[in-house]
Amino acid sequence: MNAIMGYAQLLQSETVLDSDQSAYVEIIHRSGAHLLGLMNAILDMSRLEAKRETLQLAGVDLRRMLAEVAEQFRRLAMGKGLALEVQVESSLPELVRVDASKCRQVLENLLSNAIKFTTLGGVHVTASAVAGESGVALVTVVVEDTGVGMASEDAERIFDAFERTAQAAHAGGTGLGMTISRSYARMMGGDVSVVSALGRGSVFTFTFQVAPEQSTALQDVAASLGGLDLRTALATVPSALRGALHEATIGVRIEDMEALIDQIAAFAPGAAEVLRALAASYDYEEISEALGSLESDDP
Repeated sequence: MNAIMGYAQLLQSETVLDSDQSAYVEIIHRSGAHLLGLMNAILDMSRLEAKRETLQLAGVDLRRMLAEVAEQFRRLAMGKGLALEVQVESSLPELVRVDASKCRQVLENLLSNAIKFTTLGGVHVTASAVAGESGVALVTVVVEDTGVGMASEDAERIFDAFERTAQAAHAGGTGLGMTISRSYARMMGGDVSVVSALGRGSVFTFTFQVAPEQSTALQDVAASLGGLDLRTALATVPSALRGALHEATIGVRIEDMEALIDQIAAFAPGAAEVLRALAASYDYEEISEALGSLESDDP
């Protein structure tokens, strides 16, 4: 499926197509993305049901993650004439230990649904935290929309696998997103709940626990490598490989980044380890800056 979508993108970007051909390729790409999402959702559910899903904790800049997820959906909201506002309270910690992938997936699902089912008004996101014992904090992210809402009897039913409201049935989707989101939230010591009224919008509340993280991912790995500087380590990597990684980083092409970092490990194992830590923390800016500064030095 990735190959189909990849070649569809190549046709769109590198081939001169007439209007009909361009529309056909867009349908291929859009349909492939929908099927890939369905396949991934079913795989996630299978792992959850088999109790094979585990938490992968790592240092994460929580504020940066929220900003990235919001920016990811801002253009979609603007395209529908909706306002997308994010309010981060001072109580929200910055650097924490959490399963970034699962946390991000829940946030993306909540924002995607909020925008999908809203035609007038907008979506407001509020993030805060309450400190607990041993530095563990309970983070609360509230996603409020002015959309179609749902009947009270549907409020819990949407968390059942393959269950969808009448409104959702006409909007596509797998009927698994909220089931997976609640399961992930509960794995992280929290939950996902909703308060809604038909025709009056919905308020989804996502809570999860985070542990404190005292240093950045780069500092952690660099310290273990004797204070390794990322830029210095990358200087030992062939410029073509660095350039390809820079392009993948700017485009946030995660699979390409992972493959390129594996190749870099052959030339600079230390640099690859630092890059993996940064990528796991979604700190793409740090990677991009180091690669960009080296590119400016290349003849």
